[in-house]
Amino acid sequence: MAQSEFRKVFIDSFHSPPFDALNIGAQSPISRTEFAGWLPPSLTLQIIGTCTILMPVFVTRILTAGLASLVVAAAGSLPGNAQDNSPATGIWLTEKGDARIRITTCGAWICGKVIALREPIDPDTGKPATDNKNPNPALAQRPVIGLNLFNDMRATGPASWAGRIYNAEDGQFYASKVMLQGPARLRVEGCVGALCGGETWSKVGN
Repeated sequence: MAQSEFRKVFIDSFHSPPFDALNIGAQSPISRTEFAGWLPPSLTLQIIGTCTILMPVFVTRILTAGLASLVVAAAGSLPGNAQDNSPATGIWLTEKGDARIRITTCGAWICGKVIALREPIDPDTGKPATDNKNPNPALAQRPVIGLNLFNDMRATGPASWAGRIYNAEDGQFYASKVMLQGPARLRVEGCVGALCGGETWSKVGN
């Protein structure tokens, strides 16, 4: 294709949306005539395979912006971003029924956040319960509702996890194992050395 013919085809391609609304460093969209004035006959052509294309700076910017949009869209579809795929996800009631924990995926881990308490108000203060057993004075003021009880809780199998669990009753972390025992039962164990104790949580929501 001759350069003069290519100029016409290339210019015509910018006459239809979305290119007719293109704004390159101006207050108003460029016109077809103005755009034509930017293409001297000596404009360099690049050959890629059997296609002859123009790659001025503004076209490169369009392609770059389009690629960025594709990357963002792809990232949103990755596992763990759009939805929680772990079989442990959902809302769980502790064995004593004193708290509800929402388990979600957090990257390579699972998180277990307190979302409700049977007694959300501390009877001693008349205010929302805080993490008052925590040895760190700054953390002792934080609300119990919202606490993430799991730390570095990673999968060790298709239905088991290991990491650490926080006990708000004494403000300490313990080595922990979490295991599904069916679609609605979750065994949660904490260990000090060789001594382990635990309880079974019941699933009450998704």
